Amino acid sequence: MTALVVTNQYLLDEVNVIKETIKKQNDLINRIISRLEVLENIDNRKKLYMRIDWKARFKNNIFIINMFISVFMPLLTYYGVRQEELDFWQDIGKLIMHAIKNPYILFTSIALIWNNIIDPTTKGINDCKIKNNIVSKQ
Repeated sequence: MTALVVTNQYLLDEVNVIKETIKKQNDLINRIISRLEVLENIDNRKKLYMRIDWKARFKNNIFIINMFISVFMPLLTYYGVRQEELDFWQDIGKLIMHAIKNPYILFTSIALIWNNIIDPTTKGINDCKIKNNIVSKQ
């Protein structure tokens, strides 16, 4: 009878050791999974950053018009240029050179371009996921 009790106690001890080993392995697996999820999130952030479909944007006439307005409207309003004053390409070139030398106009144009590029319906500066899926299917 004592041999049977010792054997049962030995088996219970072995079962407890196996349970502890399984628990440690599960903890290790959970830590590995959480680290992989962190790495996956970092990788996804890299993929989502600046994911803009430039081809589709430049095919859109509204985007091109907005970019043109973003560059030239601050320039025209700052200098108070009227339509009659832009008769020659040389005058437009001079106006652009003045704009490049003027930090106020330059940074205003950059800010307007930035506002034209970003999609306010998404996080960051990437395009909408729906748009990306539509473009990738075509």
